[in-house]
Amino acid sequence: MHAYTYGDKSLSPGKDAARAWIYSHLTRKQFVNGVHIVIASRTCGDIKHLHRYGAKRIIACDTDVFARNAAAKLNAHVSPHPRLEDTVAGYLHNYGTSELASINVDLCATLTYGAPVLNRVLEQLQNKRKNHSVKVFFTFCRSRFHTGGRDCLDILNSYLADANVHVDSNKAFNYVSWTLKNKGTPMTAVVCT
Repeated sequence: MHAYTYGDKSLSPGKDAARAWIYSHLTRKQFVNGVHIVIASRTCGDIKHLHRYGAKRIIACDTDVFARNAAAKLNAHVSPHPRLEDTVAGYLHNYGTSELASINVDLCATLTYGAPVLNRVLEQLQNKRKNHSVKVFFTFCRSRFHTGGRDCLDILNSYLADANVHVDSNKAFNYVSWTLKNKGTPMTAVVCT
């Protein structure tokens, strides 16, 4: 099985392609100079990707203390708030959105688990956003979500109706994640704003 895990979550070809795709929605200036809020994870794949391509201002959060420690070792600023929505709220309260480039809601969980977190993040942004465009990315696992024949994006959009956000298929990237945790798991990454 080792051949399928690539030894490190951040090295999964599908996951790496998804990261490249989502961050391609930022201008080079936004990517390099902006602030990025991410969920750390123990392997810090998003942090490594951001560093690899020149981003310097990364705020990481995670409810897992080992993930927060790993993020600190990679020189990411570790939020005092472990939960993503609390990290976003704290950042917006202190700094607003002027330098915020992206928020990556990558819980690697089901749509039903992750969508409420995404909704809270989007609602917080709507209260603060003026003319500045903050990109919000969301990743969810398709295989653990039984759609009853409905399209996953239709279900996601029903969750996001209150936030006045609509995600269509040209803002979605489907891939298969081969990691230590997800061995061949179908995933979707979307750009929400």
